[in-house]
Amino acid sequence: MTDNILIKQNSSFGSETTQIANQTNYYGLTPEEASKLAIDLFMNNFPKLQDEAYKVAQSRVDELISNIVLLINQKYNTNFTAFSKPDMQYILLKAEQGYARRGTTELCSLLSSLIADRSACSENSYLELILDKAIELVPSLTPIHLDYISLIFLYKHVNFYDLTTLESIQKRFAEIHTCFQSPTSKELIPYLSMLGVLSLNLGNAVETLAGTYHCSPQEISKILPPEHKLIPGDYGLSPAGIILAIFNAHSKSKWKFDISVWIHE
Repeated sequence: MTDNILIKQNSSFGSETTQIANQTNYYGLTPEEASKLAIDLFMNNFPKLQDEAYKVAQSRVDELISNIVLLINQKYNTNFTAFSKPDMQYILLKAEQGYARRGTTELCSLLSSLIADRSACSENSYLELILDKAIELVPSLTPIHLDYISLIFLYKHVNFYDLTTLESIQKRFAEIHTCFQSPTSKELIPYLSMLGVLSLNLGNAVETLAGTYHCSPQEISKILPPEHKLIPGDYGLSPAGIILAIFNAHSKSKWKFDISVWIHE
């Protein structure tokens, strides 16, 4: 964090001048120390690979750590205190291993955001536990999985308070489907259930939205995109699923969601 600090100095005996100085304050570790710690953590714990695979894995981890450090600098005033704690190092290693194996742009972005927010959590908080679970899960999910999770979240867990007419509901959900790719069937559900992303939540898309926006199911069914039929009637999202849905939505849409609305003690 760079602060402009007023420093009052006596340039000579009996006289006063005031100067402006820049001081960089780091909490815990510096960005360079945090980066080195994170990269060493990976290199000392990941299985040994053949030369070419080793170079790819190292390059991916370098990229991930650079992004994480950049986000912490931007969002949390260069506070790297958490990097010195065992539980943070454990989940950081999980993120590095996942990205070393599957180095997609989407995965780098999500893991960077998740780790940055995780670094700012209160120790042993419920949110910390849920973020840990989400970080472990996300390397096992493809973009279509993540988009499907975000769609389930927007249909079954979110109340957009600005939607007060059928026309506004129709426009919003048409826009939602331009941001997120829909699966071709419900065949993803068993896999997501196995991972622990889903949780029991009865009501299909029409029934849920009719209750949320106080409209009749018949009215809602006429205005929704046909893809609404792929929203599961038996499931919503688990807490880890909600975290993943929100972070994916933040990366792909203009809507921002306060995690504390859904994840709280």
